[in-house]
Amino acid sequence: MAISVTRHVEITGPASWRHLASGFDGCDLSFWVEWGVGWPEFTETLERARQVAAAGDPLSVPEIDHGRCLVWGAGRRPFYAFHLQYPECHVFLGRGRFAGAHPNVQVSVNARALWLRGPRECVSVAESIIHRLKGFIQRVCVSRCDLAADFHVPGGLSFDYLRECLVTQANSLRPFIKDGRLQTLYVGAKSAPVQLRIYDKSAEIESRGEKTWLCEVYGTDEREDVWRVEFQLRRDFLRSMGVNGLSDLAREAGGLWRYLTDKWCSLRLPDDGNTSRRAVCGFWLAVQALAEDFGGSLRVQRLRRESQPETPERFIRRTWKGLAAYAARFGIADVDDALSHLTDHVRAAGTRAEFDRLYHGARIRLGHNDADGTHASF
Repeated sequence: MAISVTRHVEITGPASWRHLASGFDGCDLSFWVEWGVGWPEFTETLERARQVAAAGDPLSVPEIDHGRCLVWGAGRRPFYAFHLQYPECHVFLGRGRFAGAHPNVQVSVNARALWLRGPRECVSVAESIIHRLKGFIQRVCVSRCDLAADFHVPGGLSFDYLRECLVTQANSLRPFIKDGRLQTLYVGAKSAPVQLRIYDKSAEIESRGEKTWLCEVYGTDEREDVWRVEFQLRRDFLRSMGVNGLSDLAREAGGLWRYLTDKWCSLRLPDDGNTSRRAVCGFWLAVQALAEDFGGSLRVQRLRRESQPETPERFIRRTWKGLAAYAARFGIADVDDALSHLTDHVRAAGTRAEFDRLYHGARIRLGHNDADGTHASF
């Protein structure tokens, strides 16, 4: 039964809002894969690379998918020993050549790829990676997905308003407040089949400069008062709603959003003792209306966009501040002398080979595949 967390305080809900974007913000896919006869030799190569990465930073090697990915020093427990990072996703591999009761490959598609390239293309990328590694896909299911909608809400959303109007099936509510302002409201436990997060997305964009690409999705440079409504759906809930494969998700996404924003959780005015008869808040009506957007989001191919994770001006400004802090530490008051001193120390700190390795890794993280670049050897 839906419960209300009403505390009977004065409602100060948003007076206006504007929908910016809605779509998939994260997706985990589980694959049952049969690997080719060369799998034992390939896992030996993976293990050597994993051990080298465990002692330092993730690295790319030409023997592993022609250097298209980074190999990390740890996998994902308990089933996956190896971790490969591609521009679009993270791929976790088990040691066994054959899958058993559990999948032996998990792919976590990142948010940028989902927003800028679309879910269907991202799934195709994941399948292509497995095929290039000489794997034969036997079965695939969706083990987690995040559905999100972003709004420009002048003045933001207050905790008092959300607490007053929230009606939900969840049995836990946890706010994160900083400097007297709500940052995130968690509805439901982190490990629950469903968790809703309502949070200040503009604060995240400001603190994590690499997410400025979202402004391209929004079609505006507006970064203030951006709020996100995001549902994280785990396997148990998806299975109960009849979602197993990608085709199920494509068919049911709109229905999932409709159920989540009506039956599972809603914002309603405290105008009736029966929560099901309360009037839905205007802002939440706009949230509910996005069901049709999700219904077509897997079937519509998004246009590819080149994105800049961070503007050169922001990077240079941060470097300039770092130079001042460096000069202060050594008591160098002249900027030219400080630059010269820093350059000498930077050049002495590492080798060209190390720079090439770090550069290539950074390119992969930024979404570029330079398969013919310089790779580490071991």
